[in-house]
Amino acid sequence: VAASAEGGFLVGGTGQQPGTGHTDGLLIHLQDDGTTRWVQSYGGTGAEGFFHVATLPDGGIAAVGYSDAGGASGYELWVLRLDEQGKILWERRLGHGLFDSATGVAPAPNGGLMVAGITSEDAFRLDDVWLLRLDSAGDIVWERIFRNPRRDGAWALVTTSEGRYAVAAATESRGAGSTDAWLLGIDDKGHVEWERLYGSELWDRPTALAITSDNGLA
Repeated sequence: VAASAEGGFLVGGTGQQPGTGHTDGLLIHLQDDGTTRWVQSYGGTGAEGFFHVATLPDGGIAAVGYSDAGGASGYELWVLRLDEQGKILWERRLGHGLFDSATGVAPAPNGGLMVAGITSEDAFRLDDVWLLRLDSAGDIVWERIFRNPRRDGAWALVTTSEGRYAVAAATESRGAGSTDAWLLGIDDKGHVEWERLYGSELWDRPTALAITSDNGLA
């Protein structure tokens, strides 16, 4: 969910039209009173869906998730740049392995996007955190994959007050237990400025990030 530049809210997710046999990325624009302003679905004949949606400084929208490309390429990371009415300005499908997905998106300087997600190059789903910086046309400025021995994945992303980024990930490769919360501070060149681990011996996983009124993180 994201606040809309026009008022109301944008809700992103996954939808299925009756009789189609596949899912699409779904966006719903709700007005302040909860009534629907517009609904749009995106995708082809495979399985698509959105994990995160963001409103951009120019009033446009970014939506990210996964797209089933079919065949050996499997699922790809999927990024859509939309205008305020949900019309596609550009979209990108990117992949490194059998399962790739975007899980977070935030505005970057000069109209670009910062995207966080997951990439897995094998059938055992040994996922890694994948960060991409895209320019205003959707081309890759840089990308970084954090290679670790076990399953990791980014699940939330925000732009901080300093024009940098905070990424919340789940990691099995480090920390106190089976899965821990892994919080990273990233600059606009993709370098890690700081990181923290949170968790116990059991299963811990972050799913959302927000900026607080004193410019901290929740």
